[in-house]
Order: sequence, then structure tokens, then C-alpha cells
Amino acid sequence: MSISNRELIILLRIVLIILVLLIPIDFLFSLIPGKVGKYFDNHIMAIVSGILIFIIFLLRIKYFYFEAEYEIIHLRQRPLMFDYMTLLNSYGYSRYEFPKKLLKDVYVENFLWFKTLVFVVETSNGKLRERTIDVTYLSNRKLDEVLRTMRSIVEQNKLK
Repeated sequence: MSISNRELIILLRIVLIILVLLIPIDFLFSLIPGKVGKYFDNHIMAIVSGILIFIIFLLRIKYFYFEAEYEIIHLRQRPLMFDYMTLLNSYGYSRYEFPKKLLKDVYVENFLWFKTLVFVVETSNGKLRERTIDVTYLSNRKLDEVLRTMRSIVEQNKLK
């Protein structure tokens, strides 16, 4: 079973494409002589489109993918568009793949409106490492399903 927020990402990509296209369209319409050109002289459509693109940029919306079908857990995330955190490091791009037997704990941390899935994995040295992945834009139903699946794996690992 795989869980993702693909529908949201596809919708937002379509919105972004439309917003980006509205900017040159606004400038082209302003070049038309007469009444039509006067409606677009202030470039309100381009300004509003730019502001909305900037807001989407600041929200740091990320694609999330989870799969735990067989013996390996796959967790992936990547930004919807260029993420300002990628200027500092590769925070926006995360990919974790590990055997189910190495999962020791899982929980969600909340900070304001941001949610982070934290899972503890045992390394090959026997040490425990915390890994995090952003789940802010994953629906609560899907997040509960991810947590339920991962917690059942943790319980199975404790029994072994």
C-alpha cells in the first residue's frame, strides 16, 4: 500500500502553471491599443499572480510518498517548486529506504502549523538514529494511516 499527497501536488502544479502564464498574458494584453490595453495598464493580474506564486513558494509545500508493502519501508519527499531551504542544504529532498526490522519508534511533532514525522531507525552499528520528514501537507486521514502502519511494524519488531 502506498500513501502520497499526489492529488494536491498535481493541483498545485496546474495552479502554478496558470499563474506563471498569466504574467506574460497580462503584459501582452497591455500592448493592445484601445480600451482592452487600458484595462491591463496597471498590470494588476501580473502583480497578483506574482504574489500568489511567492506565497506558494513560502509555504514550502512538499510531495510525500510512503510505501511499506514488502520488507522495505520507502519514504520520499521533494518540494513542489524550488525550495528556499535548498539554498542552505538539501533539506527539501529526502529519501529513506530501510528494512522494516530496523524501525524502533515513530511519532509526529507539531510546531505551529508544521507537522514532522519522526521515526527512529537502528543503524548497522546498533545505534538509534532519528530521521524526520515533513508531513504538513498530508491529510490527517492519510497521516493516521501512515502512523498506524508504522506503529504496527514497531509492535511486530518488539515481539521478535
